[in-house]
Amino acid sequence: MHKMNSSSKNVLIKVSDLYRNFEDNSVLQGVNLNIYEGETLVIIGGSGSGKSVLLKHLIGLLKPEKGEVEVEGIKMSSVKQKDLFRIRRKFGMLFQGAALFDSLTVWENVGLGLIEHENMKKKEILPIVKEKLAMVGMSGIEELKPAELSGGMKKRVGLARAIAMNPEIILYDEPTTGLDPIMSDVINKLIRKLQKTLNVTSIVVTHDMKSAYHVGDRMAMLYEGKIIFDGSIENIKTSENPFIRDFIEGKSEEEI
Repeated sequence: MHKMNSSSKNVLIKVSDLYRNFEDNSVLQGVNLNIYEGETLVIIGGSGSGKSVLLKHLIGLLKPEKGEVEVEGIKMSSVKQKDLFRIRRKFGMLFQGAALFDSLTVWENVGLGLIEHENMKKKEILPIVKEKLAMVGMSGIEELKPAELSGGMKKRVGLARAIAMNPEIILYDEPTTGLDPIMSDVINKLIRKLQKTLNVTSIVVTHDMKSAYHVGDRMAMLYEGKIIFDGSIENIKTSENPFIRDFIEGKSEEEI
């Protein structure tokens, strides 16, 4: 079990009674969750349980129909546009499919935020890009295009981009999806390594229990729009809740 530093108990993000519907589909139905500074929180749940929708609320891409998300005490539902931009800069995000731009080189993909928001030139950006690529074990590929990379390499380039602007919080959306077990292990170890090196708060959304156990300090499970578990990895492994048991053991609800 990866212990949190006892001094890192400040609530960084507070989710209170969060509701979100899409047409007739109630995705979030009263989510309550605290995310503490310096921890790695893993959010698990089945397909369609609302994990990615919850992530989008954390960075203000979606507004709640009811309830609130507060980032460092600032309410995301009523924040002004200029403040929303400042808050979003605290976040780095690794998207599910790495989401690299095929027409751009690796260095342009990694340095995109610096090009757009800092108005920096290539000679200023390249040293930062090289440093971040080295952190994820991808040195020397700056001039390649995404089409020349394997799936695992794309994930790592996506991770270098997520940390390029020195975020305080990193969001990982299904970081090991589509990867073989060895590359999944590489990504899991990188998540832990960056946690220690950068001293960030990490939120990992996954349905990969091996990954969840490897990277997490704490785990929360979404089921039918609510958090039905919030606690340690040891506690989830011994939970008597049948929905939790079936999920972590990979059992379907259907009798075959």
